[in-house]
Amino acid sequence: MLFLIRHGETINNVEKRFSGNIDTELTLNGVRQSINASKQFNNIKIDKIYCSKLKRTIKTANIIKIMINSNVKILQSSLLNERNYGILTGRLHSEVIDLYGQSKVFSWRRGFDESPPDGESLQDVYNRIKTFYETIVKPCLKKKENILVVTHGNVIRAFLVLFNIHNKDTITDIVISNCYSYFIV
Repeated sequence: MLFLIRHGETINNVEKRFSGNIDTELTLNGVRQSINASKQFNNIKIDKIYCSKLKRTIKTANIIKIMINSNVKILQSSLLNERNYGILTGRLHSEVIDLYGQSKVFSWRRGFDESPPDGESLQDVYNRIKTFYETIVKPCLKKKENILVVTHGNVIRAFLVLFNIHNKDTITDIVISNCYSYFIV
């Protein structure tokens, strides 16, 4: 089984900043969310834990690992990194909306095909996730292993398209909350 979970709340989440592929710390609430999220794995043997190379997922994965008393090594992959928001990275949502307009920012942020200047589209993230799934996850699932992937909202959105739970049109309405998880059989 594949378990996908978004990292805990970060400082940039609270400030409503585009984090993208830059590091931002978990808040105390983000730590609490990670502890609470770990409870759903208490009676599940996790064979492998993967996360992105960004510290918000590394810290969330470590908290879950400690809380479930796992001795599994956490494996990091840049394929799981959040999308690159280009010129939006580090900027406040409200500032970007004032500059480019609500509609344009929505299409950059939630659309599938459009990317912000110097950034990635969700299609780009999808291509990375497809590679991760085919080369890493699929072989593990064939061995009946339980895989926990701690990652980012846009990465999970790309997985949802990959698994045909959503398509490139319906994914625009999907928001993944901090420490929200999906179980994929």
